[in-house]
Amino acid sequence: MAFYIEKPTRSFKTLNEQFTINQEIRRKSDNKDFETKLSISGTNGLSIDTSWSPLISWKNLLNIIISQAPMIKENFPLIETSEQRLGRTLLCSAYLLKDGTLVKVYMPKYYTLRELTGTLNRNDKIPLANGILVHARDIAAIVNE
Repeated sequence: MAFYIEKPTRSFKTLNEQFTINQEIRRKSDNKDFETKLSISGTNGLSIDTSWSPLISWKNLLNIIISQAPMIKENFPLIETSEQRLGRTLLCSAYLLKDGTLVKVYMPKYYTLRELTGTLNRNDKIPLANGILVHARDIAAIVNE
């Protein structure tokens, strides 16, 4: 008999804190594929709940978010806030680029967030761990890794 296995909920906020996204993740016990369901809310009264859909990659997650609430794209980057609920600081973070690429930053999220904020203010580029320079506006999110 199949049953669902749920992973902990992930939470994201936009950098300007106008939108909040809660992501539920689950998979069926007899299947390796994950499904995701999003709950998007905004300070402007926006409230959207999506249905369960396949979670294939980070690019897929970004597409779901943008298709359900296109105005969030103008408020990128998203900042994952899941660790605040857990009451701990994670030692590794990652940049999620708009093309769906995940690039690890081997520093705590606090450092990554400060670096991104400064780079956005200067309208500059960030050197990534894989040796590529990326413009700050091409970063969709900072996630925990």
